[in-house]
Amino acid sequence: MALKYYEDNIIDKNRKSIFLAGPTPRTKDIKSWRPLAIKILRKLKFDGDIYIPESKSGMYGKDLKLDFKYIFDWELEHLSRADAICFWIPRELNTMPAFTTNVEFGYHIKSRKIIYGRPENTPETRYLDCLYEKEYEQRPCKSLEETLKKCVNNLTNNSKKTFFTSDTHFSQIRTLKYFRRPFKNVQEMNQTIVCNWNKIVNKNDLIYHLGDFGDLKFVEKLNGNIILILGNYEIKDMKENFNNNFKEYKKYLISLGFKDVIKKGKIITLSNPKEKIYLTHRPTDCNETLFNLFGHIHNLCKVKKFGLNVGTDCFNYLPVSIEEVLFFKQAIEKYYDQDVFV
Repeated sequence: MALKYYEDNIIDKNRKSIFLAGPTPRTKDIKSWRPLAIKILRKLKFDGDIYIPESKSGMYGKDLKLDFKYIFDWELEHLSRADAICFWIPRELNTMPAFTTNVEFGYHIKSRKIIYGRPENTPETRYLDCLYEKEYEQRPCKSLEETLKKCVNNLTNNSKKTFFTSDTHFSQIRTLKYFRRPFKNVQEMNQTIVCNWNKIVNKNDLIYHLGDFGDLKFVEKLNGNIILILGNYEIKDMKENFNNNFKEYKKYLISLGFKDVIKKGKIITLSNPKEKIYLTHRPTDCNETLFNLFGHIHNLCKVKKFGLNVGTDCFNYLPVSIEEVLFFKQAIEKYYDQDVFV
C-alpha cells in the first residue's frame, strides 16, 4: 500500500487506487479523519495507492506552503484517475464545513466510482443523501470502516469494461479552431478530455482509440489499456519521423504507454451479444460486411448506414461504452429511416 500526498504527483496507472475525499481540517489543532482511514485500509490489506488530499507536512489552510492552483489541479487529476472515490463526510460546520466536498461530490457523481458514507446526524447532508440514492440506488454507509470495506470490495469485484473513441487531437490548435470546439484554448481542451475520460474509464478497462490521438505523451495521463488504430496524423508522423517503419513506430508508441498499436482496421468480437464489429479510422475504409466504428470526420456526421462515428466531438468529449455502441447499432439497423441517412 502506497500513500500519495500533494507532494507526490506521479500516478502509477497500473495500480488500484482510492481517493479519500471529504472535509479537511483548516488548522493543525483539528484532527484529520484520514489517518484512521489509512489504518483501516491496512487492516483490510488493501494493496493499491491511497490518494490523500493533504500535505505530508501536516500543515493546513493558510499555513500550507503550496500554490492553490497546484492543489486544485492535483485534486482534479487524482479524483478522476482514482478507481474508487471514498467520500467520508464527518461534517462539522464550525471546524470542517466541507464546502469544497459538496462541489466535488456533485462533479463526480456520474463517474460511478463514488462510495459515500457519513456519521449519523451529520448536519446538512440531505441533498447529498438524495443525490447518492438517486444515482446509485444505495443508502450512505454509516461508518468509515463500512465505507472503506465497500470501496475495497468494489475494486476486487470490478469487471473490465470496453470503450471506444477517436480524434482527441491533444494539444493540436488546428482542431480546436477548425472544428470550433467549445474551449477557450488547447489547455482547457486537453484538461476536459482527460478528466472526462478518467471519470468513466478505470485503470484496468480496455479502450480502443481509432486514430488522430494528438500529443502522444498524453497517454501517460489516461486510465485504461489503450489500443491505438493509426489515423492519418499517426500515419504522417510515422512517414516523416520513422521512415514509414511501422515496426519501429509501434515499438515507440508502446514505450510511451499504449497497450497495442494497429496499423489498419481491426475486427473485434463482442461477448454479449456475440457478434463482430470492425474498427477503423476513416469511414471510407469501412468493412462492407460488418457494422463499423470509425472516426476522422469529427462531428460532421454521427451515424451512417454502415456504422457509428465514435469521435469524441460526437459524444460530448467522452469515450463511448459498448452499451452505447449496441444502442446505436440496433437503432441504425432497425429503426432509423431514410430521413436520417439522406
